[in-house]
Amino acid sequence: MSKESNVCQVGKVRKHYAELRSTNDTALLLLRQEKPPEGLVITTDFQQAGRGQMQNNWHSDAGQNILMSTILYPTFLPLSKAFYLNKCVSLALVQVLAEVADLEAEVKWPNDIYVNSQKIAGILIQNTLQGDRLISTVVGIGLNVNQTRFNADLTRATSLSLLKSKTFDRAEVLAALSRALTQRYQEMKNNQEILDREYHRLLYRRGVWSTYLDEKQDLFQGMIEGIDPDGKLKMLIKSGESRSFAHSEIKFI
Repeated sequence: MSKESNVCQVGKVRKHYAELRSTNDTALLLLRQEKPPEGLVITTDFQQAGRGQMQNNWHSDAGQNILMSTILYPTFLPLSKAFYLNKCVSLALVQVLAEVADLEAEVKWPNDIYVNSQKIAGILIQNTLQGDRLISTVVGIGLNVNQTRFNADLTRATSLSLLKSKTFDRAEVLAALSRALTQRYQEMKNNQEILDREYHRLLYRRGVWSTYLDEKQDLFQGMIEGIDPDGKLKMLIKSGESRSFAHSEIKFI
């Protein structure tokens, strides 16, 4: 078998729906019914119940943005390194924003992409395990493309169209994203040091003293230092203490 045939081509096969409850839910249902080809992409124009991390809702106007999920089988990845999936997808999104719109984006740990301190994309990764092994992964992505108005509570939301004052071809953006995901997924297999280095460089607020809220609802001053091997956020506290936080243990203010 050739090396080329072993490469997962994200988006080579795609299923599109005018409307879904959520693309992740549809992908998970497919996985329960059959074994879809790796890299299958599911897209929709509108999600009735789009979700982000920590059960947050993902709001998107119909036909304006990219709402997609892709199915992967990262069985080569030990469960202890599952956070590489976040790195892989985050860096693919940063790459696409630079390619299609000449935008410099940052990764707001663990699952958001920011431009100018505003959220332009979110990621929801759902893994299926067998014991301590990854069997399959559904990667959900919401990328704001042409939407120009957002709910009043989404004060930090932005889009390609808002940032560049033009309308983008969603099909072209999706094709670029599929290529970037294919590339980064291959890097995750063969050269994880690249992902480590670029993810660290692009961390939002890294090296900057900022205010955060901990799991006890206490405000504190901290400076992001990086990510530990488990995917936790490493932070230096003003008192001089170093701590690592899981996503549920800290909130960006």
